[in-house]
Amino acid sequence: MGLPMIYSLIIDAGTSSIRGIIFDTDHKIVHIASQRYFMDVSEDGTALQKAESYQVCLEKMMQDCAEWAEGRKGKIHRIALTAGRSSVLPVDEKGDPLGPIMMWYDKRPQDICDRLNADYGDEIYRVTGMYARPMFSAPKMRWLKENYPAVYEQSHKLAGIQDYLIFLLTGEWVTDLTFASRTNLLDLNSNRWSDRMLEIFGIDEQKLCRLVEPGAEVGVLKESWQNRGFDRKTKIYTAGGDQQCSAIGQGLLASGKIGINNGTASYVAVCSRSRLEDKEKVIHVNKGAALGTWIMEASNMGTGSVYDWMRKILFDFEEDTVSIEAMNEALNNSTAGADGIIAWPYLAGKGMPDWDSHKAGGLLNLKLSSTKENIARAFLEALVFEIADCYRRIERMVGRPEVIQVSGGLSKMPLFNQLLADVLDRKLVTVSCKETTGIGAYISMLLGCGEIEEKDISDILIQEKTAVYTPEIEQVTLYTALQKKRRQIEERMPFEAISE
Repeated sequence: MGLPMIYSLIIDAGTSSIRGIIFDTDHKIVHIASQRYFMDVSEDGTALQKAESYQVCLEKMMQDCAEWAEGRKGKIHRIALTAGRSSVLPVDEKGDPLGPIMMWYDKRPQDICDRLNADYGDEIYRVTGMYARPMFSAPKMRWLKENYPAVYEQSHKLAGIQDYLIFLLTGEWVTDLTFASRTNLLDLNSNRWSDRMLEIFGIDEQKLCRLVEPGAEVGVLKESWQNRGFDRKTKIYTAGGDQQCSAIGQGLLASGKIGINNGTASYVAVCSRSRLEDKEKVIHVNKGAALGTWIMEASNMGTGSVYDWMRKILFDFEEDTVSIEAMNEALNNSTAGADGIIAWPYLAGKGMPDWDSHKAGGLLNLKLSSTKENIARAFLEALVFEIADCYRRIERMVGRPEVIQVSGGLSKMPLFNQLLADVLDRKLVTVSCKETTGIGAYISMLLGCGEIEEKDISDILIQEKTAVYTPEIEQVTLYTALQKKRRQIEERMPFEAISE
């Protein structure tokens, strides 16, 4: 009787689902399990999620993966985690939640950020690589302290989603440098919690998790998981933040590449062996998921979320494949330039470079003859313009890349990719692999274990069917003029949300 097959499990906890991705010893994905949950977003900028939903979905997903491995007379011998960054969950000494998770999407700390940036903005950027923004953890912690002081005082830890999941698996409170670099509290030079930032934000260091390197082993499974088909000796690793892992999965560690990853929001990223300086101080500088690397990011506040809003509001569709295909077909039948309709997609606030959660969306040039297809087209074009602004800031910092690689949900839409190529006036490459984040997390774990070196990464990356999109000259001319017109209008119209 031969030895059982052994597998590696990657846990990818995103904004709307938690996924379990199983790899075999040949580095191939052999099984995927997924559980969905939902973020509760309110008009005042609140974005919350129940911690219990993560625990329940984690258990269901883990059970699915354990049963799959057992059915093949195999076992999962190690688990690595990646997750969305910058969410905050207060927990007590037992690890029980003291309230809901403040998600990265939560805009309520905007006023705190405005105050702190006015007084300490340049210092915060110099130490942490980012100005204070509502999406980051420290402003949320400060908001919690100011608005719910009893919860803050009772909290044993102010944990991120990944910290909480690691605790559920191991009983340990740890976080790695990639997540810490999205808090506004990490000193990027020393790789330690910054005493000065803790003072500025008013946060107690003992409420933060212990720091480790990405790819590090953080413990073994708690005994309670043995009854669910897992070995007590199953090792647990932290792979790094979702965007850092996605950068590895996209192959961005290779020089000469810029990646555009489109999920709930869009992230334009480039990797480097050293910290690159942004003279404009708008690019976010973070720790990379491969040891000794850095990642520079520019992002908006909503791409997939705005697309879903369009689909539900304009087409009255529920979330299913048929509705997505129907909307995409309608968009394909729309007119370039949206028949003169101009949209501003700031439904979740404006991202780079302003980072203003008070911004709101808008539409101009509506007529009785305007169709929902062209209204949707106007919003899609507006999203592309916003992503293009992010890209150009990265390109100004690092120069024109050899390859621009597009991934994520909307990259499955040819119209979106062609629009992006036309607006950027750059050739784009898309890779059909849907699991760049999971693959990147798997590679981060292997690097941390010392099983592979960076030169081996290309052998693991799944480069499936590739499509190339080349700018069309007439469309480049059209969208260059339209972008100029949009900027002129926006200079006169601030698109601030109107309060009662």
